[in-house]
Amino acid sequence: MDKCPEHSAHDQHLDRLDARVLELEDANKELSRFTERITVLVDKYDETLDDHAARLAALESIPARRWEQIANYTLTAALGAAAGIVLAHFGL
Repeated sequence: MDKCPEHSAHDQHLDRLDARVLELEDANKELSRFTERITVLVDKYDETLDDHAARLAALESIPARRWEQIANYTLTAALGAAAGIVLAHFGL
């Protein structure tokens, strides 16, 4: 016995909906895979960024250390000269 046209239309509509649900499930799985890949890439990028920040800080500190050394040498020379003048004044 044939189905009435109304039931036939309902069955066709349900079949189309089932097909759309399967397509959406596949798309959702693909998006989940992409999300996992992006998460891994972001984690690697963060590690690289941290490494670059540490290296940059080390490079930036080199001139500061040089100026500290120059200041220390200048202070030492000035104090030595002052001590020499004082000692020479007292005849030592």
